[in-house]
Amino acid sequence: MNKITVYTKPNCIYCKQAKEYLTSLGMTYEEIDVMSSSELRERLVASGHKTLPVIYAGDKLMASGYHNLKTMRREDITKRLQNAG
Repeated sequence: MNKITVYTKPNCIYCKQAKEYLTSLGMTYEEIDVMSSSELRERLVASGHKTLPVIYAGDKLMASGYHNLKTMRREDITKRLQNAG
């Protein structure tokens, strides 16, 4: 199965809430701190992302921002993981 990747930055309350939400659903994820790489930050901005967190299921965008993620149930997230490339 594909994995969840959460792009975050330090001291971001929405990033923290997104990680806590995924954990509360029993979902595992990989966290990537965008401040560790200017190239990564540039790629996210070039893809149209202006805020964090950005959450991917495999190579497909799952949610941009905590509030978008919070609308998803565990079943929705699992389905997206199964359909992600």
